[in-house]
Amino acid sequence: MVQEAIDANLTAKGLKRVAEGGDVTVAYLIIVGNNVTTSAINDYFGYGSDAMALIDKAHKAYTDIDQRSYFEAGTLLIDIVDPRTQKVLKRSCVTRPILQNASAEVRKARIQEAVNAALKGVRIES
Repeated sequence: MVQEAIDANLTAKGLKRVAEGGDVTVAYLIIVGNNVTTSAINDYFGYGSDAMALIDKAHKAYTDIDQRSYFEAGTLLIDIVDPRTQKVLKRSCVTRPILQNASAEVRKARIQEAVNAALKGVRIES
C-alpha cells in the first residue's frame, strides 16, 4: 500500500515509475512504536547506519514522552535519492497514530494521506 501511494503521488506530479535506471530513487522507512518498543520495516530503505540512527531517534521520541496512556504511532520517512551520487535530494517524514482493526479501505486512505503529506513540498522540475 505504501508503494502504491508513493507511486500515485509522484505519477500525479509527472514522474513515471521504472524498475531500474530512473532519474531518482525513492526509498522509504516505516517505523512503528509505542511507549516501550520500536520496530522498523527497512526493506525499501537500506540497512546502513543512517537507517539505524533514524530508528534510534524515533525510539527516543516514542518513549521519552510524558504520556501515561498507551499509544501506538507510525512514522513514514521518504527519501528521494540521486541514484548516481547516492545523495539524498529530499527527506521528509510524517507520524500518525495507528488505528487498531481498521478496514483495508481505511488503511489505504490513511496511508495515501500520510504519503501525500510527506511529499507535499516535492516538486518535479523538467
